[in-house]
Amino acid sequence: MEIGASIPGMVSKINVAVGDEVQANTVLAIIEAMKMETAVMSKVGGVIDEIHVKQNQPVKAGELIITMR
Repeated sequence: MEIGASIPGMVSKINVAVGDEVQANTVLAIIEAMKMETAVMSKVGGVIDEIHVKQNQPVKAGELIITMR
């Protein structure tokens, strides 16, 4: 499963690491835009396969952030 950024902004925090098992509705990362924070959440449970961004990296809306299996 691919998880993308819901809004353009800056990745202010990544809450998971590769190999972490997560449940549905787990906050995976926080994106900050114009001093507001938006949580990127998992829709289903799974294992974090790859993290495609780093903290403090700018992202575009829809840009791939995390892949899960």
